[in-house]
Amino acid sequence: MNQPPAAPSAARALAALIGRLAAAPNLGRVVVTAARNLVAASEFDRCTALLLGGSDELVPVASETPDGHGELGAWRSIRKIATVPAIQSALESGRHHFSTDAAADPAYAAHVWGGGRRVASVMIVPLIAWGEPRGILLLESPGPIELDADTVELALGCADAVAVSIAVGAMRDDYARDRAQAQLVMGTLGQASTQLSTRGVLEVIADAVRRILGDATTLAVAYRDGAPGEVVIAGDQSPGLEVLDVIATPGYESAAVATARRRVSTFVGPELENLPELAGVGAGRAVVIPLRRASEDLGLIVSFDPRPRPYSDDSMRVIATLASQGALSMHTVRVLELERATVS
Repeated sequence: MNQPPAAPSAARALAALIGRLAAAPNLGRVVVTAARNLVAASEFDRCTALLLGGSDELVPVASETPDGHGELGAWRSIRKIATVPAIQSALESGRHHFSTDAAADPAYAAHVWGGGRRVASVMIVPLIAWGEPRGILLLESPGPIELDADTVELALGCADAVAVSIAVGAMRDDYARDRAQAQLVMGTLGQASTQLSTRGVLEVIADAVRRILGDATTLAVAYRDGAPGEVVIAGDQSPGLEVLDVIATPGYESAAVATARRRVSTFVGPELENLPELAGVGAGRAVVIPLRRASEDLGLIVSFDPRPRPYSDDSMRVIATLASQGALSMHTVRVLELERATVS
């Protein structure tokens, strides 16, 4: 008797989902695709995407069931969703919440999950991009659910991808007058999501960052167990290798780079004295960009140029988006690499 095929791992399911999101023609389809595929891959009965509106209220934009039916109408009459304590906490902390008795849980709200809706299990996953909340994915079921690691991994990865898509949509509007750059960004996001190795992701992201910023050299480093691993240098190789020699020194890290592991940091002119990693390469400006997913430190991008001109706020928003997608792609690739190594 033929055995049913094994369920795909969370990493493979996430990689497939990211591919579908990349193929979606607009943000509306991205959100519907995410909700439909996420609920189909979990034990929940409904996935609803709610995005933050201008008044900081959550607006339902898609609500999907495993059989592909949309149920957005059920949310039209529910108000003040953003005031639910568990949702507020998820948006502020960037961490997901889960309850198996939402109607009775004081962190949730009876007016949302009580009454005739008969909802027991609820998972709230925040959509965070550039460090800013964009909305939530809401997974619901009428019965109790045991939340497993694969479902959490898939939900968090899906939320990352949707948040990046929302940020890119806003960025694409900002760059409507600069089609070449908008096309470069969109092409980079698509390429990064289809890479099969950590080095491949680094190559795509490093090249795009250098071209967007117009810097002479961009260095991308992946960290494994806290130490530098794969390295890619885009642009002028010689100064990049000099910087790499310093960064790769065991146990060495300046206070500036330690700070930049948590947020994008720029240095112009005299400020470069705080970045000894670039001493001797003639840099006039530099930016250090973390590659992080949640609390996972995946790598670092260092881009620099001899001209002491400040970076624009717009360019910083663009590379923050690229870094978010790069980190998500690196995380997915690493899980797949681990699976391949285990099988072999």
